[in-house]
Amino acid sequence: MDLALTRILFTQNMAAMLAFYRDVLGLALLIDEPGFKEFDTGGCRLALHHGSSRRRATAKARLLVDRRRCRARHPKCPWR
Repeated sequence: MDLALTRILFTQNMAAMLAFYRDVLGLALLIDEPGFKEFDTGGCRLALHHGSSRRRATAKARLLVDRRRCRARHPKCPWR
C-alpha cells in the first residue's frame, strides 16, 4: 500500500512561507494552487494552507491512500 503523510501548516502569510520553504530550504513544490501549496520533503509532504484552523491548531496531518491499489492488493481494504 502506498501511503503519504502530509503535515499541514496554516498561515496568514502564504508568500513568505512559500518563499522560505521553496527558495531558502529548496523543497520541491508539488502542488501550487491558490491558498494551498504542497512540498516534497523526502520523508513526507509539507502543505501550506492559507487561513487558520477552526480548532485553533497551528498544524494538522493527513494520510493519503491510493484506494485503487489498496483494493487491488487487499480485498478487505477499508478505503472504498
